[in-house]
Amino acid sequence: MRLGWAVALVATVACLAVGGGAFGVADADAPTRAFIEPADGESRLWPYTSKRRSTDGKTLAINVLVRGDTARARQVLTREAAVDWERANVAEPSGDASVPLPGMEDIDVDTGPQGNLSVDGPAIHLTWAATHGALRYTYVDPAGGRARWLEQDFQLHAGTYLGTRQHVRAFGAPDGAWTAVQVHAEWWDWFRLRHTVTSTRGSQELLEEDLADEPGVRVRGRNFSGYGSRGAGGITVVDLLALALPAVALAVGRRTDSLRRRALEVVRTGDDWVGDELRLAAGVGGLYLGVRLAGMALETILPWIHPKLFAAVLYPVVALGVPAMAYRQGSAVGPLRAFGVTVAALLVAFAADFAVVGVGFPGPQLVQHRVGVALAAGLLAAGASARAAGAPGSRRRRIGSALVGIALLAWLVSLAVPLFGL
Repeated sequence: MRLGWAVALVATVACLAVGGGAFGVADADAPTRAFIEPADGESRLWPYTSKRRSTDGKTLAINVLVRGDTARARQVLTREAAVDWERANVAEPSGDASVPLPGMEDIDVDTGPQGNLSVDGPAIHLTWAATHGALRYTYVDPAGGRARWLEQDFQLHAGTYLGTRQHVRAFGAPDGAWTAVQVHAEWWDWFRLRHTVTSTRGSQELLEEDLADEPGVRVRGRNFSGYGSRGAGGITVVDLLALALPAVALAVGRRTDSLRRRALEVVRTGDDWVGDELRLAAGVGGLYLGVRLAGMALETILPWIHPKLFAAVLYPVVALGVPAMAYRQGSAVGPLRAFGVTVAALLVAFAADFAVVGVGFPGPQLVQHRVGVALAAGLLAAGASARAAGAPGSRRRRIGSALVGIALLAWLVSLAVPLFGL
């Protein structure tokens, strides 16, 4: 009965919170300070993005400001402009160009028949295109107009939605005089079922470097000190000049080329040369990595389908398949070895996953969570082993059953914590 009252109370509070957000007046949540003027005297911009039409949902800072016609700015960022690239030190015009990005000197840029951008180099091939992403807002107070919240006009990414990518959101001014851009690097976390942002300053610098030497584009440097990416010293201001507009290559993360060259070795599981331990390791670790690679492959092969549909199909493989594999394969190994092999295999799989998506060294909270996940799966494998080895009704079997119950509870908690932000 007490549990029922508690559930009812929580549901009531949640309904009130949702109702308050749904029926609140948007203007009451408008920003009252921290404005910048993108173009002198024409309008004021709140230099942040928000999850909702309220400052309470503030997320990432606007870090690039393109001054000029919004339609032209869109052409630059979405590869829709007519392009006449020339290769450096080559007499005749060519359809591609060398892009002198740090660590990517051997990579060439090619514009395909549809205006998409392809970056080719050693073991890397990227295409910039329109993408999906959560809806974001910013706030603008135009001169002589009504102040209001603006939705993003378009999104662009390089990489894969279910892997790692550079992600752009662009907000056009009501009068078309400028475009506010938010660019960042992020990766898809299968436990959180959403993206984790890893960099804003680095992405700002890469886009700034890409635009610096392009004809028809002038990078004025960083203005509006105190705003933009943390530590960047301001927002990058770009002017579109009255020249033939070339397409602009949005840069790839500095470490993307080296990380993408890492291949995952296929683990053989034949009985002729591997034992139960390797089958256990390959089962739990390979299943998790397989989900990551399958999501990235499906998104590339079927680009017209929203990536979250793939996530909805593949997430149960992580949530249910990994513990099921640990239980099944762990029953054929001794309890201590089942625990150790499962934990080690998942930690190695998580490390490889971070390398594939380009996370680098993860933060302490992420490390703690992944270690907790591995320990829960290891405890489940050990419990399955004890149950399998014990006779019905024996003390060993009861201990194994208890371990399985504790492990399943720990696994559910490890899923709920990142998924619901607990």
